[in-house]
Amino acid sequence: MTVFFCSNPTELISSTLECVRITFKHGISAHSCFAFSAFSLVLKISGDNTAAVRAALLSKNLSSKNASKASSIAITNEFILAYNTPLPNILESFRQGCKLGLGSGDIFWGFINWMSSNQHTYLSGFHLDEVERDGVEIVEQMKSYKEYSLLNSFIEYRKVFPYLLGRNKDPLDWKKLEEFVHSSILDKKNDSSQKFRLARMCLAHLQLGVYFGNFSFADKMTDELLKLQKTNIAYFYASLKLLFTGVASFFLAFDPKTKNRKRKYYVSKAKKQYNEMSKIFKSMGQNCHHRYLILKAIVIALNNNNTVKGQRDVQYAYNYAIEAAIRVEHIQDAALCNEVAGEYFLSKNNSDLAIMYFTQAWHGYMSWGAVGKANHLKQNRESYIDASFKKVFFFKSANHARYTKDEKVLFQKEIQEEKLSFKLPEMVDCDDVSGSRGDVSSFSGDLF
Repeated sequence: MTVFFCSNPTELISSTLECVRITFKHGISAHSCFAFSAFSLVLKISGDNTAAVRAALLSKNLSSKNASKASSIAITNEFILAYNTPLPNILESFRQGCKLGLGSGDIFWGFINWMSSNQHTYLSGFHLDEVERDGVEIVEQMKSYKEYSLLNSFIEYRKVFPYLLGRNKDPLDWKKLEEFVHSSILDKKNDSSQKFRLARMCLAHLQLGVYFGNFSFADKMTDELLKLQKTNIAYFYASLKLLFTGVASFFLAFDPKTKNRKRKYYVSKAKKQYNEMSKIFKSMGQNCHHRYLILKAIVIALNNNNTVKGQRDVQYAYNYAIEAAIRVEHIQDAALCNEVAGEYFLSKNNSDLAIMYFTQAWHGYMSWGAVGKANHLKQNRESYIDASFKKVFFFKSANHARYTKDEKVLFQKEIQEEKLSFKLPEMVDCDDVSGSRGDVSSFSGDLF
């Protein structure tokens, strides 16, 4: 479905509408759930989020009566419900899809659900050790089932893990990585499925560039991504691409070596990511709200004057974005936002705030399990990190659920009014913040 949409979206829309027409004409069949699942994706593309969610739920209800349930669950979750549904519900649905797929012999869609679950746990701040253990088992089971059509793209997505965890001791050879990516993309043998694998590879390298300080490399990866897939609205892909492209543009814009003309280009690029994330948030659902706020804080920082009030507005914007990330327990995004804030205030010669944010970032990465990234940050900003702190300045989550309906209305109102009404963070224990949302490894334990 992803490959089909990326290679020929017009054909997907046309064939989907024909499937729906046939269903209404001849009645519900064993594959009607798949037709309505694809139709919900079409509605999502058109911007009708409410109708898309209804079609997705209808697809899931229909799929409970036939063997195509694993495919329907995967599509509705990845492209539609992930934007709107609290994470535990999404993970449980992916688990169900995996068990049904592997249990009924629908191996391909069973693994699609399992892969998507692993990606969402990574995207949502679960401890990296748990996500990595689950990923290793997925690879082993794919080889056991000889499901090689999905294996390569999953391996590409996981390339960032050894470096984040600090288990790959070899230094990153940026030039070699760039040459490899470029030559792979130029390969004329690439078909749609290969392009999907290459897009996953570029996305992993984009993250590597941002996390480990080579922002020029990261910027090149965003350009390669654009060549491969100009349109992809899968939740995992879109939200990561926009966030890390915006962060890379921020660092390049603040780089003293960047010339003024190029700086304007990077400011414009960061703003473009913010506008795209804004569209996703407003039309597709609330689950990427904190990433929208991180990009919003970046844009405010890039357009800020050097007045005291201006810097205070930037601080409040970063604090609010961090609070939103911690509220939904995306500790890795909170850590990244802290790092970006630290770089901003360091460039403004505000050492006190730089120390506060860099210290928070270091604690956040350590709590996430990203020892390699934490060590990299400490190596480059050691004089601004007080690792002896037993407390961090993260906001404490008021509850472990996602936003309530009343809060969603409030957030929409805030966006419409574009008002900045923030509060300063309270100090809480790291352990309280990271919390426990279940063991990722338990997902695979009862499958085999």
